[in-house]
Amino acid sequence: MLILMILWSLPASAQLKTEREHRIKRSYCPDPVLKFVEDHFDAVQRVKFYRETDSSGTRFPVKFKKARLHYTAVFDGEGQLLNIRFRIREVDLPREVYSSVLQRIGGKFARFRIRSMEQEYTPAPDEAPESLIRNAFQNLLLPSITYRIMVGGRLNGQYEEYVFLFDSEGRLKDAHPALPANRDHVLY
Repeated sequence: MLILMILWSLPASAQLKTEREHRIKRSYCPDPVLKFVEDHFDAVQRVKFYRETDSSGTRFPVKFKKARLHYTAVFDGEGQLLNIRFRIREVDLPREVYSSVLQRIGGKFARFRIRSMEQEYTPAPDEAPESLIRNAFQNLLLPSITYRIMVGGRLNGQYEEYVFLFDSEGRLKDAHPALPANRDHVLY
């Protein structure tokens, strides 16, 4: 009986996507990522480089500010652009999408607070990176966009943070728990 319970719980724990992100110096960022940023992102401010590690691999987010919006461009180690996302507020979502999102999140949490919301552009298999960048900088509401929403709330008596991914129509694509912030640098 014990063996069956252990075997049954293994696939559930293997599906958790745990990711950790930390800031790195520009010199530690791969050269193809640096070249892509220099070639394609002009007139951007406050460029910061990060390294994100999770169960599926290592990615290199580059965070910057352009036209009063906070963007994140995510790259793999070879300099391929994986997605671009930027922070949004509740008023930036279409009304029916926002009500669908609240209904879905409210079904999981009794009380919750939206910690952050982002609009994400992911390239199609045949789409050029320049097209994706143009669409993201123009804030086009395309059917292929994804809304990434981080929520904190009480679940089973404990405070937990979750990341929800919704499509452009407000349908849930994915939900997984978020790791707490890394506070190794804080001395108590």
